Amino acid sequence: MKRSLICLMVTVLLVSALTGCWNRRELNEVAIAMGMSIDAAPHNQYRVAVQVVVPSQVSSKTRTGEMAQVTTYEATHNSVLECIRQMSTVSPRKIYFSHLRILIIGEKLAKQGVAGALELLSRDQEFRNDFYVALGKGHPAENFLKVLTPLVHIPAEKLFDSLDNSSKVWAPTVGVPLSDFLYQIIDKGRQPVLTTLEIKGNGDIDMTSENVKNIDTPTVLEYTGLSIFNKEKLIGYMDQVESKGYNYITGNVRNAVGSVPCEDEGHWVIEVLRAKTNIESMLQHGKPAFSVYIAVEANVAELKCKLDLSDPEVISKMEGMVEEHARKTLLESIRKAKELKADVFGFGQVLHRQHPKVWKPIASEWDQHFTEVDIAVNFDVTLRRTGTVNRSFMSEM
Repeated sequence: MKRSLICLMVTVLLVSALTGCWNRRELNEVAIAMGMSIDAAPHNQYRVAVQVVVPSQVSSKTRTGEMAQVTTYEATHNSVLECIRQMSTVSPRKIYFSHLRILIIGEKLAKQGVAGALELLSRDQEFRNDFYVALGKGHPAENFLKVLTPLVHIPAEKLFDSLDNSSKVWAPTVGVPLSDFLYQIIDKGRQPVLTTLEIKGNGDIDMTSENVKNIDTPTVLEYTGLSIFNKEKLIGYMDQVESKGYNYITGNVRNAVGSVPCEDEGHWVIEVLRAKTNIESMLQHGKPAFSVYIAVEANVAELKCKLDLSDPEVISKMEGMVEEHARKTLLESIRKAKELKADVFGFGQVLHRQHPKVWKPIASEWDQHFTEVDIAVNFDVTLRRTGTVNRSFMSEM
């Protein structure tokens, strides 16, 4: 009897400690945010836009052909949270951010500094920090959430999928989650980067459904390279060639393609299967220097030269052509970073790990020292496969 009473008391105590789903939210009570943009507004204010899903249009049973699958709310205020709360005056539901896919930072805000705008997103428990961040160039940030695109009719989902896919198969882009971007801002020895997003097309921006009713979409959203930051402020851009060099040096290339010019005319294309990067720091006359070694395995994808791929000497010669061409690309990327005085590659981090005593006295002025260091680049290519034919049919024409 005594044991039963003790068990009953323990059970009551445990049950009383259970709070249940005290903060649950029903789907019909929230507006699910998929995309968000933050830009600068006059008088030191923020301009925030949030793209939310229209549930009736996402469902195949209730969808009509007239309405878009998303709608966008916008507000201007002194803080990001005030902007979000102000949207309650027009949104019939509370906006829910746990499914956010993409954050677009406006060019104007980025030049002023993004730290204050991102503080809420790093602090609030509703933001998961695993969504991608990109920089919108050439237009107000909210415009990038208003362009309807074919195939994927939710613009934020399209932007996430395009960046996620291209970062795996196209070397000039890189997917940067919010958590990584914030870490790069506060980290010493490496400056942050974001992939640049632009609106491409003829004429004015098409923000209506007419944009997806044609085979040739008038307006498209396209990732075009990298945006370079000095801590929290935008300081410049890298084009696609320079951005490709950045990703090779930082070890972000998983699969890519590249075009190599022939000696006479035409070109040939390789498909990179895997790439491995190693960076070493050393001291030359008491000053830091670096050696970058990149090993690449690739296949021959296209051949528009008069080359016989059955000849081992030709293959060796082609590997040397790739190495020389890639080396120029990497050096061009390093040159641009030095011009901007921004060590986006993390050479400072390498020096910190391998020579901490050398790093400590120059850490606070590393970006200036970075412009003066010698960086040797070694690119080693191995061509694995040449396809099903040794000669291109074009050589017989």
